[in-house]
Amino acid sequence: MVISKRLAKLLAPFIMEFIGTFFLTASISFNLINFLRSDSVFEMQAALGIGTCLVAVVYAGGHLSGAHYNPSITIAVWVRSLGHRPRPGQEKPPISTLDAAIYIVVQIFASFLAGLFQWAILSETFRITPGANIPLIGAVIVEWFWTFLLDFVVLQTATTKPQAGNSFFGIAIGFTVLSGICSAGYVSGGALNPAILLGLNFSDAIAHGDITRLEYTWIYLIGGVLGGLSAGGLFYLTNVDEFGDEQQISLYSTEATTVASVAATKRSKQHIRGEVDMASDGEYEDMGGDQGTYLLSQRS
Repeated sequence: MVISKRLAKLLAPFIMEFIGTFFLTASISFNLINFLRSDSVFEMQAALGIGTCLVAVVYAGGHLSGAHYNPSITIAVWVRSLGHRPRPGQEKPPISTLDAAIYIVVQIFASFLAGLFQWAILSETFRITPGANIPLIGAVIVEWFWTFLLDFVVLQTATTKPQAGNSFFGIAIGFTVLSGICSAGYVSGGALNPAILLGLNFSDAIAHGDITRLEYTWIYLIGGVLGGLSAGGLFYLTNVDEFGDEQQISLYSTEATTVASVAATKRSKQHIRGEVDMASDGEYEDMGGDQGTYLLSQRS
C-alpha cells in the first residue's frame, strides 16, 4: 500500500506521540520493577533510566510532534496556543484543539499497550500509588506542583522565540522528570503524567481482575490537569512578547527586567512621544493637507 506524502505528514506527529509515549511508559515500568525485584538496583538508577529515555525520545520526536508524550504537557501547550494570534504568513499556533485531543487519546492508548507489554513479558504489573501514610490532598498538591514544573520547563525551553533552535531542551525536560521522580516519588508516586498513570494502573487492574486497584487514579488526573492549566496560564505572565501586538509591546521596552526599570522605561517612552507629538503639531500647521493627514494617522 502506498501512502501519499501529505497523509504521511499528517500522521507523523501522532505516530511519534505513540512511539515516544510507549517507550517512556515501558521504561518506567521495567525500571521500577527491576528496582522492586533487585536489591542491587537503587531508586536513583531507576530514575536515571527513566530520565535518559525521556531525553532520547524528546530529541527523536521534537521536530515531528513537539514530543509531548504527556496529556498534561499537551494541555499546557494548548493553553499556550490560545493566545497565539498569527498574522498572514506567520507560523501557526503550537497545537490546535483537535490535535491536542488526538494527542491525548494516542498517549493514553500507547501507555495502556506498554502496560500490557510489560505484563506479557514479565508476567507482572506495576501500579503507581501515593506513599504510605501520606494524606491524599498532599499527594494531589505534590503531583500538581511537580507536573506544573515539568510543563513549565517544556513551555519555556521548547515553545518560545528566544529559545527556538536550542539544543538543550531535551536535557532540561529529562532532568526535570528525574528531579520530579526523586522528589515526589515517595509522596505521590511521582507519575507526572496522567497517560502513564492510566496505562500502568489499568493494565494492573486487568491483570488482577480488581477494579478497586484504580482507587487513586483521580489524584493523578487532577494533578495533571491542574499542572497543565497553571503552567499554560503562568506562561502568559512570563512571556508577554510571545503574544499580542508586537508594536504595542515594543513601546514598553521588552528589555526591562524589574518593576522599577519598567516604570522608568515607560516614562522615557512617554516623554519621547510627547516631544514627537509637539513637533508633529508644529509641522502640521505649516504643511499641506495630505502631509498633515499622514502625520495625524501616524500619531493615531
